[in-house]
Amino acid sequence: MSGDMLSSSIEVAKLSTISAFGALSEETIKFLVTHGKAIQLKAGDHLFHCGDSANEFYIVLTASIRLFQSSSGENRFVREYLPGDQVGVSAMITLNPRHGDGIASIDCEELGVGSAVFHDLYNQSHQDFVIFLMNMFRDMARGLKKERESLLEASVPK
Repeated sequence: MSGDMLSSSIEVAKLSTISAFGALSEETIKFLVTHGKAIQLKAGDHLFHCGDSANEFYIVLTASIRLFQSSSGENRFVREYLPGDQVGVSAMITLNPRHGDGIASIDCEELGVGSAVFHDLYNQSHQDFVIFLMNMFRDMARGLKKERESLLEASVPK
């Protein structure tokens, strides 16, 4: 599905309510949707595999993506990404390969934002680029907080 098809199927006004696009101009949201990569997955499909190169990140638009990591030969659930969450930002920024498998929990739609589109956004609008970064880092911080809380809860004797 091309970005144009995605932009016609999902209203910009609706996307502006998703945390990843919060406070961005309509022009910038349209730019990301038009230049990004629209991805539709069926339940159980992989968005990415452990070890894949990370030259893009994804914004979950509908449903959810579950992240699994291998530990001691077992595939363990790490986190569920919901609409508005960004998946794979840290791998792209650190230039590291994917550290787990991203799998669609049910049929879903994502927007892939490659490093070239990310750079082009910077060139197009410094102000919206900074807002987009703040949205991304806010989401990352929320995810880290959830993971820390889960670790603390798991370490408390029952």
